[in-house]
Amino acid sequence: QMDARAMHKSFQRIGQTQPGIYTLFVPFPFVQITDYDILREAFIQHGDDFTGRPQNEVIQEAFTFAHNTENIFDMSLNPGVISSVGDVWREQRRAAISILRDFGMGKNVMEELVRSSVEDYLQHLETMEKSNVDMRWPIQVMVSNIINEVLFGFRFKYDDCQPLMDYVLRFNSVNQYIVNNVDRALKGYKVEDEPACFAQAYKQRMADNKNLNELNLMSTCADFFLAGQETTTTTLRWAMVLMAKQQEIQDKLRREIRSVVGMDRMPSMADQINMPYARACALELQRYANVIATNVQRVTQRDVVIRGQMVPAGTWVNGDVHYIMANDPIFVSPEEFVPERYLREDGTNLRKVAAL
Repeated sequence: QMDARAMHKSFQRIGQTQPGIYTLFVPFPFVQITDYDILREAFIQHGDDFTGRPQNEVIQEAFTFAHNTENIFDMSLNPGVISSVGDVWREQRRAAISILRDFGMGKNVMEELVRSSVEDYLQHLETMEKSNVDMRWPIQVMVSNIINEVLFGFRFKYDDCQPLMDYVLRFNSVNQYIVNNVDRALKGYKVEDEPACFAQAYKQRMADNKNLNELNLMSTCADFFLAGQETTTTTLRWAMVLMAKQQEIQDKLRREIRSVVGMDRMPSMADQINMPYARACALELQRYANVIATNVQRVTQRDVVIRGQMVPAGTWVNGDVHYIMANDPIFVSPEEFVPERYLREDGTNLRKVAAL
């Protein structure tokens, strides 16, 4: 029997008796992959065969339980990046990557935006009562401000972030949150002007591509906001807990940071090549925190053979990253937080171990 409130636990129980790959009937066939090598074979070696997304009335109802006047989660309309398929997906992905690169993704411009948000976060912490600091909301606002500024061109202040808090506390308000902020970003914007954020740049490209429209703009912004905010925020909260619990790891990480970065400046991406332990800590944090209980499901676009087994076209497939991170033999003692598992014996280079 499946526990609808904790599906990952049900999958874990089944995976321990059906190793590698198995099929559930719910009531339609649903293939679950719980082995790292099989997952790579399916999603990398045969990646083009697994690019479909589920279209199902039950799933549709789950995504549209909110007041959904803009239909930004209506999967029957094939919107956004995460849920779309075919030409719409390709065009949303192409446009999104191009726009984000224009705004400095992977470059110093984006790094400066992140650094600025971190500095605001640290300044806010300085104003708080030192004997009892609640890190939950400050981390949420810091991460949200990075995404918000990219998408909509503004950031929240720590003493004026009620709309963001309302969104987090009541998920069904996400529709209106996205709609309101896209409207705010586009208010007064003319397509001949230089865009200052993702929403404006997307609007500028709409005239030249039939698959770029208001619905897909809203849906793509929602995809980025949901996918980027809660996962990053939750992972950073885990970092706080784990570093507080394992002081020896925190001390070792601090020594490396001070040795490479010093005390007089913020770290930069250029420093990471000289900080193998910090990189190992980040990889192990993502593995251990394991914040995605159930990944985005895929649908086979055509018949495909995986490990000698035929998976027919139209089959739902889930790569159970949650199970792999917690159970796969590639991770020795997976219940322990061990950054060294990602380091070679010399401690200065990363192993080529799975980092999903």
